[in-house]
Amino acid sequence: MAAISNRFIVTALTDGQSVTGELVATRSLWQAIDSGGNPIPNWAGEEEGKRPKLYPLLQTGGQVVAPKSVQWKYNNEVISFNPTTHLNTNDSFAGTFKETTYTPSGGVSVPAIIIMKNLASSGGNEDNDTISISGTVSVNDTDLAFEAMQGVRITKAGESDSVGELILVDGHNQLDGDGDSVRIQALLHTSSSNAATGNYTVDWYLNGVKKTTTTGTNDNHIITVTGAEVTDYVVVEARFNVNSTQVATAFIGIDDIGDQDQMQMAYTVYATSGAVPGSIIQNNTTAAVLKPGQSVLYGFWIGKKDDPLDYSTGWSYAIRAYSADNKLVGSPTASEITDVSGDRRIDQPTNNTSFNVGGTTIGNVGTMPISYGQCVNNGGQVSVFVYASK
Repeated sequence: MAAISNRFIVTALTDGQSVTGELVATRSLWQAIDSGGNPIPNWAGEEEGKRPKLYPLLQTGGQVVAPKSVQWKYNNEVISFNPTTHLNTNDSFAGTFKETTYTPSGGVSVPAIIIMKNLASSGGNEDNDTISISGTVSVNDTDLAFEAMQGVRITKAGESDSVGELILVDGHNQLDGDGDSVRIQALLHTSSSNAATGNYTVDWYLNGVKKTTTTGTNDNHIITVTGAEVTDYVVVEARFNVNSTQVATAFIGIDDIGDQDQMQMAYTVYATSGAVPGSIIQNNTTAAVLKPGQSVLYGFWIGKKDDPLDYSTGWSYAIRAYSADNKLVGSPTASEITDVSGDRRIDQPTNNTSFNVGGTTIGNVGTMPISYGQCVNNGGQVSVFVYASK
């Protein structure tokens, strides 16, 4: 069976905007507030090199390229940096971000930022955040604009105060062919001390198919994903178990930039005034931000990397959807989400239909709608993983 997956995020904000592209984070962007009011994981308590880092991954013809200019935003506010310390100087969140550079797969240095402080705080910030980047990239002597966003999930921890996290050990999520590989580490946080005590197990899944189980303490849960296991994009999911009881879930995406067949996406936002067509969304994180009364209709299909509108047939699509606190609210296995109903449940896509992208009709498409109400009733954000198989 061939399998391709992709991910998109839909966030409910009062005055949001829609963005496209890929912004890579070196670790899961999720902080929870435990019963004592402490953020977990405690990013501020870690060494700078271990804190979350974000950088744009831009490709032209399969090659990683550096942007010509960039502008970072936090919750839609432009981030200003001190040219000497490289820390941000915004009054309301000074010192939270530090500008730097990073060299992902492909050997090209790109702008990056490090999250220096905790974003979650009890009685302060208990809402989902967004970090975005916009700018230009020069392609064949033409400047093209790009924009990308990552959502930061901020929730309250459950009764067990357990939060699972995945970290890209090598700092990147890109593979270039079957011979390449990346390492992923799973960490279980049970308090703001950033460490779980005792042994636990992690069940690892690639696109919903179990890969392996690791057992031990926080230092023992590292797996390797190879290019031979990935077609275009794979969702790595970790299910954390203590004494045979699942206490947390975490996921991260791995992208094979060498594959020709890739999942493509487009979306249309609907409002009272009518539809506002979306453009082609290539590769990985596809985010739409909805205002009250709006909904979004996504279309996804398998197209060529160099020509997204050159679609192939014979594919069917399924999804796994999670709420802001990583609760399963949509799954190919209906029995997994029998307790979710009403305006929380995310249903399976409609298969083998068509979708209009910039005046061109794409066939063999899977489509699915998500409403503002569904986002709100799932904690303000819905994360959806799309799987294509044939």
